[in-house]
Amino acid sequence: MSTALADHTDEDLARSAAAGDEQALGELLARAWPEIRRVALVRVGDPVMADDAVQDALVRLVRFADHFDPTRPFRPWLRQLVRNSCVDLFRRRGRRDDPLVELPANDTDPGRTIDLDRGARRVEAAFASLSVRQREIWLRCEQDGASAAEVAEELGITASTVRVVLHQSRKALRLRLLAEDPELAELVRET
Repeated sequence: MSTALADHTDEDLARSAAAGDEQALGELLARAWPEIRRVALVRVGDPVMADDAVQDALVRLVRFADHFDPTRPFRPWLRQLVRNSCVDLFRRRGRRDDPLVELPANDTDPGRTIDLDRGARRVEAAFASLSVRQREIWLRCEQDGASAAEVAEELGITASTVRVVLHQSRKALRLRLLAEDPELAELVRET
């Protein structure tokens, strides 16, 4: 990375990339890669599919760079390209049934394995009942450990909205699991 490029804002680099500057595009992608991969991974839940979605988003970035409004921040626009790519990927491939809860592979008690499998299916069903926004915020905060401020910046919403949606998703998960299996409800924090 050249010092000259390192001093430019994302928006400056996006303008240069739209004008055909490949070095600016390379710098922009190097800066944004970890964030957009994380966004895709949260959305699709599978590293290979996340890489596919990011690649598709980057193709869109190159193709539609001239659509970027330089008076607005670049990162939210790029994150939206990634989200759109994730949606398109699901449409093309269909949703996969990867488990939200991993079962222990070495458990030799068949009864326990069946109980764990039933519990995992209940947790997954409860999680699937949440809205896409609730799932995304819950995963980023609970699974990835992101702060409300980080998630708010990624999604272009306020931190208080993130906290409210997180609270609503925890409450919905807990109530759904409580109705089906009180022991499972203990897995979900109330606050």
